[in-house]
Amino acid sequence: MSDELKLLRAVLDSSTSFMHVLRGPTFIVEYANAAYYRLVGQRDLIGRPAFEAMPEAAAGGFPERIDHVMRTGEPFIGRDLPVMLARSQGSPPERRLIDLVYLRLDIPGSDVARVVGHGTDVTEHVLARREAEKQTRQTHDRLAEALTTAKMASWEWDLHTGELTYSRWMPDLYRLRPDEPRATPFDWQQALHPDDQAAHADLVREAAHGSGSWHSEFRLRGEEEVWLEERAHSTVDERSGARRIVGLVWDISDQKRLEMQLRESDERKSNFLATLAHELRNPLAPIRNGLELLKRTDLAPARAPAVRDMMERQLTHLVRLVDDLMEMSRIARGKVALRTERLLLGSVLSEALETVWPRIEEKSIRLESQFEGMYPLEADRDRLAQAFANLLSNAAKFTPPGGTIRLSAKATQGHVTVSVNDTGCGIAPDRLQSIFEMFSQGPAHQVAGGLGIGLALVRQLVTLHGGSVEASSAGPGQGSEFTVRLPLSEASVSAADSVPETAAQPPEPARLREVLIVDDNVDAADSLAEALRARGHAVRTAYDGPTALDACMQQLPEVLVLDIGMPGMDGYEVARRVASRWQPPERPQLAALTGWSQPEDRQRTKEAGFDRHFTKPVNFGELLHALAL
Repeated sequence: MSDELKLLRAVLDSSTSFMHVLRGPTFIVEYANAAYYRLVGQRDLIGRPAFEAMPEAAAGGFPERIDHVMRTGEPFIGRDLPVMLARSQGSPPERRLIDLVYLRLDIPGSDVARVVGHGTDVTEHVLARREAEKQTRQTHDRLAEALTTAKMASWEWDLHTGELTYSRWMPDLYRLRPDEPRATPFDWQQALHPDDQAAHADLVREAAHGSGSWHSEFRLRGEEEVWLEERAHSTVDERSGARRIVGLVWDISDQKRLEMQLRESDERKSNFLATLAHELRNPLAPIRNGLELLKRTDLAPARAPAVRDMMERQLTHLVRLVDDLMEMSRIARGKVALRTERLLLGSVLSEALETVWPRIEEKSIRLESQFEGMYPLEADRDRLAQAFANLLSNAAKFTPPGGTIRLSAKATQGHVTVSVNDTGCGIAPDRLQSIFEMFSQGPAHQVAGGLGIGLALVRQLVTLHGGSVEASSAGPGQGSEFTVRLPLSEASVSAADSVPETAAQPPEPARLREVLIVDDNVDAADSLAEALRARGHAVRTAYDGPTALDACMQQLPEVLVLDIGMPGMDGYEVARRVASRWQPPERPQLAALTGWSQPEDRQRTKEAGFDRHFTKPVNFGELLHALAL
């Protein structure tokens, strides 16, 4: 399996949404991600008809829906669908509720009918929503009993005499003075927003001459948006026969604001998911095209390096996209702990510039920089460099070819202020605050691409360092400026302190090593081994922990590259056994190979005795550099 496909599979398996692919009229299961197995239970699916593997699910109309999609190509979209599933061996079927989409999957050159299904298990969400709706109904039923303690206004209108009486909270709710006379419900309507007055008057008029009840929500006049909800119904005096209408009114402004926020949040989430699919396809398309080109026997040898460079750029973009998503997820869950060190701001900015320089150079953007000092900091080098790289990448993305980016820093009152200024598309005034929100995307993002998480990540990382970030712009087409303010360190930092360990140059000439690569992914192990053999290294492979230990006993390698997440005996256990059996200098160098890339993960491998930590997909240049030491 190629690195790109492995990455795509890892992305799909890390998704909380389930996904599966069915083939042919008997609905053979071709693929199911981890979330799908969590839904249906650990059972034998691949290569079997879906409803033979899950007979309990066939009664819900799913075979008919899939067949219709497969025949007609019409998508199926369902919400809160009930499905019966036996989620563990021997257990009775359990009722789950799912949101589900079925789409026909048409593959060029193939006449095999396929359907892809994806969705979300919403059981707990739906049950919670239904319980909330039930509680809301009960709350409304108890309103009359709660009037003595709750600040709700009650009123009573005698239709025979026209007299209106109301509780003392009524003027407060309508933002009126208590001494202002209001003889009828129509008089109170003068406090309503002009756009809501006519509809409310019609309700009152119909109630007075007909059913005698209404339920309405309306706004009040004024600059502040205030929403009130009102319920009313009629009663008849048993002795006199006189009709009265009694009602309750209360402030629902907070509820309306929350509903609006939820709608906006849901819209941002939907836009994010759609954009995520788009952004994942963007680099995958040229990678697939590159693979097709490299397969061709008539490809001119001179063109192959350009194709490989293009594929590497797109893969780097895809890896960075996944890294940003993982970082935001960790921050949101409170799983980020900064590993601060004494360093100089200049070294951090240099790393950030190195990351985005290819894009700046590709667009012929002029970079200007101005620094007035060394600026010592106590900071997490990797995360601060990531924040500045995101700002510079953002500037490069929205600056036209031939434009200018200015990077400057100056110290004021115990802080250093770093500015990233560009001559790009600018920012509308109403977006200067929301631009740092998660999934926030403006018109420029719809053209330039992006998930709307880069600036949100910048704000989170800078805030973790005790700093702040803000945006300014004269408007669309006028460029923009992002300003980061960070506290300076009181301790002095030498130039040596500020240089990261990776800045060391490999000795010359490069050393050829005896290497043992251990990875349960056979394709990953074999492809990496072949790449190292092509550079002259002597490489063996093993596909599990026990085999790796046997290989070490037969011939001890100089370098042992270990995948961490192997089943059975994982990389940590292999490293522990090697470290207990052989002592330096006889012991091999231990290099961890893992998909976990955060500083905490690197610290864990270091504490486990590893000498190096490489993140999948491994940067081949970094690996060669390590082998040369």
